Parts: sequence; structure tokens; C-alpha cells
Amino acid sequence: MKLASVFSDHAVFQRGIPIPVWGWTKPGIQVRAQLGASTAVTQSGADGRFLVRLPPLEGGGTAYELSVTAGGESVAVKDILIGEVWVASGQSNMEWTLNACGKQGDETIAAATDPHIRFLTVPRTALAGRQSDVAAKWEVSSPETAALFSAVAYHFANELHDRLQVPVGILSTSWGGTFIQTWTSREALVRNPATRAWTERYEATVYRPDYWDEQEAKAVRYPLDPGNEGLARGWAQADYADQEWETMQIPRSWQMGGHNYSGVFWFRLAVDIPEDWAGRDLALQIGAVDKQDTTYFNGVQVGATGTGLEEQHWSAYRNYRVPGKLVKAGRNTIAVRAYSFVFGGGM
Repeated sequence: MKLASVFSDHAVFQRGIPIPVWGWTKPGIQVRAQLGASTAVTQSGADGRFLVRLPPLEGGGTAYELSVTAGGESVAVKDILIGEVWVASGQSNMEWTLNACGKQGDETIAAATDPHIRFLTVPRTALAGRQSDVAAKWEVSSPETAALFSAVAYHFANELHDRLQVPVGILSTSWGGTFIQTWTSREALVRNPATRAWTERYEATVYRPDYWDEQEAKAVRYPLDPGNEGLARGWAQADYADQEWETMQIPRSWQMGGHNYSGVFWFRLAVDIPEDWAGRDLALQIGAVDKQDTTYFNGVQVGATGTGLEEQHWSAYRNYRVPGKLVKAGRNTIAVRAYSFVFGGGM
């Protein structure tokens, strides 16, 4: 038996309405759901899907456990709160995360300690048909989890919680640059004369066998990370002779600098440290790196953000700690290995 991902530990259920619970089990068997003192029973359909509705509950700080049993199987979901549940959806403005908001974002993340604010962030996955579930789970607000929360949605949730004094759950589902047709059901698109022809052209394209051959080819055309060859060549070392390297004025993308391709770029900058800073821990703030970085101070790695083909860090400000043992008076070197596999890249 499987419950939809919105029914996972730390979930928030909407107050004041019958509470729907759905999932999948064996076809045609009885399903029993219990939440607190409330119980509801239904039967799964021929496809094994079931939907049952529990009686409404008032919002508050009481934590519940949801138990669902069917055909000798059972699933328990813990630490459920009842309150306000809202969908936060849109493009890049809604997608923009707290860790991309500079100093104000850092302050908000550090203060995100109210466990009554919770997020379920839907992963960005583009598929040709409607899906019945997503690979996501609820996160309780904390300084360890809040960095990748939608900034707009977090501040909305925080204010709503302050005003109503009930838990707030956010279903965060955004993708920068997307247009409305991709968020609309096929049924609605074909009923609308303005979008019917577009839908038919789209389907005539995506259902061609050769289209998927092209997509597979595109997927492997992304320049995969070739490995950190620059480190072995000494490009992070303080005494490396970089006088022949090209210079670039930043902040900007390297495409704007005339390098119209993706891949790995190294940036180096020498800085003068005053004597009274020697031996002291430092905060190294290099701004945002599009899309991933590994950052060094005097040849030693002090920070890194992003792995694989992750692209969500392109606007995230990097804040790294430099241990005092690396800090000396006079000339010190910062080196940044930036990796971007698609679209723009740079610092």
C-alpha cells in the first residue's frame, strides 16, 4: 500500500473541511483511515486507487498520527498538524529561494525556527502527461531546511501564521520561465479555441518516435563535469603563476565576456589581508555562481555548492567560512571553479 506523497511525516492538513486521504493498494479491498479519534472507511477501486474523507478538525498545535490499513498492510504518518494549507506557484519570482536573498535572506533563514510552518516543495520534472504523485516530502521550518524555501511563500506563511495563530503548510510548485499552458489540463486546453490548435501541434510533435530520439541526444549533449583537472594543475594554489590568464570584469556571465559555451571556468583573485586579520576566521562572500562552484582560499577548499546537473543554485549567494589557520598577512588568493552545463554561466 502507498499513500500520496502529501501524506508524509510533518504534513499540514487544511482545517475546517473534510480531510481527504488517497493512495493505492490492492483492487477491491476495504481501506480504513484513522486520524486522532476519527475513523473513515472506503473500498479501493479496480485500479487499486482509494479516496476516503475524514471529518473536519479545528486548527491548532496538537500533533496527530494518521494510520491507514488495508488487506493486512498499514501505513502510519506522524507529526501531522491541522491549520492553513496554501499552494504557492509561479515562475522565477515565486521560485526564488531564501538563500538567494543576500543578507536579508541569511537573517530570515537563521530566524526560521517556528515548527508550525512547513513546506512541501514539488521537484521540477517536465513530463508529457498528467501525473498522479510527486517525489516530495514535508519539511519543518528550521535554519537547516529553510534555505531552499520559496522566499515569497515563506514570508507569506510567516505572516499568515502570526495573524491566525494556526500552523501553515505550503505546497510550493514553481518553475522559472514556464508558461501557463504547461500548468493547464489537456481538457481545458482543447476546449479553449485559443489553445486547441497549439495543443494539437504540441502532441503531434512530442508523440513522434524521432522526437524522443532527439531528446536523448540533447540530454547527453550537456557537457558533463569533466572532473577537477585544474586542482591537479595547481590553479587553486596561492603561488600559481596566473599572469597569462585572461581577465574578466564581474559580475557577469562568461557568455557576455565572449565565451559562448558551457563547461568549467576558473576564476582567481589576489587580495591583501591586513596584519590584524592574520590567523582570524573570515567570511568569504563571492556572490552567486551560475550554476555550481568549488571555492578555495590559499589552495584549500573552503566551500562548494551543487553537484551533478543541479541548476537551482544559479542565483544562490555563496557564504563560506575561511578558517583562521589559512589566513596570513599580505597576499592571499581566492580561486573559484565554476561549472555550468546549460544556459548562461558565470559569477
